[in-house]
Amino acid sequence: MTTSPAPGDEPGATSPSSSPGPSGGGLPLLPRPTAPPTAPTDVPRPTVLVGEVVEPSAAGCVEMTSGGQVFSLQLPADVEVSVGDRVRVTGTPRPVERGTACAGTQVVVTDVAPA
Repeated sequence: MTTSPAPGDEPGATSPSSSPGPSGGGLPLLPRPTAPPTAPTDVPRPTVLVGEVVEPSAAGCVEMTSGGQVFSLQLPADVEVSVGDRVRVTGTPRPVERGTACAGTQVVVTDVAPA
């Protein structure tokens, strides 16, 4: 009596546990999480941008370029900048909020300094 090999037992077949890692040419396998994250992972974090304030795309907007991207700055009430100023801003991006005609990703700014 002859038996056929079980699925996955054919010559040359590999099991998921023997899949190649980074040195074998395949994608690396990540360890399975042991618990849920302790903090939200999809919340934008404060970041620092250095760039130049540019002519706004709409009235009432304050925009800057940094790294080839345009950002719409929501400045604190007591801060003023002018077109052409080189600035270093610290703020939190709000990429999904699109309530204005301003160009670029909105950034809620907490600090502004000359660059």
